[in-house]
Amino acid sequence: MKKLFFLFLFLPVSLFSQIYVDGVDINVDDEIQYCQISAVIGFKKTMNIILDYGQGVKSWTTKTKIKNKERELVEFNGLVQLMNFMNQNGWELVDSIYRKDQNREKYTFKKKEKTD
Repeated sequence: MKKLFFLFLFLPVSLFSQIYVDGVDINVDDEIQYCQISAVIGFKKTMNIILDYGQGVKSWTTKTKIKNKERELVEFNGLVQLMNFMNQNGWELVDSIYRKDQNREKYTFKKKEKTD
């Protein structure tokens, strides 16, 4: 039993990572290698975030919102918290764009290589 405990103790965190968007766990779907997050800073510094993994985003709906492994909506206090969340769940930032005219930031993430 102790061996089994230590095995789980040292497994990479990414094995347990789960990010759900529209009911899809984007961490386990091997066809999903990239995703883009759009963050719009709105009135009174509210932040709207959507995640596009290629599912066809047409509007700011709950289908594009990020959910955790308990499938609860994840809310972020800021953009750095969002980037830390993605990193902890097996994604690395590869590009970012700021559109001042739209008050929008876009972040492109790539799924980290699995280590065996």
